[in-house]
Amino acid sequence: MGAHMSSVVLTCFLMVAFSFVPDFDIPMRMIRRKTKHRGITHTFLFGVVVGALLSIVLGYAFDRLGWLMGFVAGFGGTASHLLGDVFTFGSPQVRPLYPFSDKGLVLGLFKASNKRANNVMIVLGIVAFTVSYIVLGSL
Repeated sequence: MGAHMSSVVLTCFLMVAFSFVPDFDIPMRMIRRKTKHRGITHTFLFGVVVGALLSIVLGYAFDRLGWLMGFVAGFGGTASHLLGDVFTFGSPQVRPLYPFSDKGLVLGLFKASNKRANNVMIVLGIVAFTVSYIVLGSL
């Protein structure tokens, strides 16, 4: 595997790892009671911040390509989490464009605790990773 493909693999693994970051609001509720689940950490704006911070870290570690890898992993991980939450029954709804819009999104297809639905989402993620790997490997 060449340097290009190892960067793709690392970015995808980081994206999966950072997809859990939006739910840091759950333990934060124990520290600060006013923290709402699916609040600011469940927005594209938060994804931009996470992506920017990770791009700084990876930019220093991997030079020019690291900046892109970091942003894609941080923003992509956050965005994939938001997409998954939109499929669930949820209260409050996901407001991905907050603070620019209060419009909430929820499709209510399954509960977040539904193991079968979560497994399907994992399989879809693996398929998306595999397709990305094949497409980027052919470039």
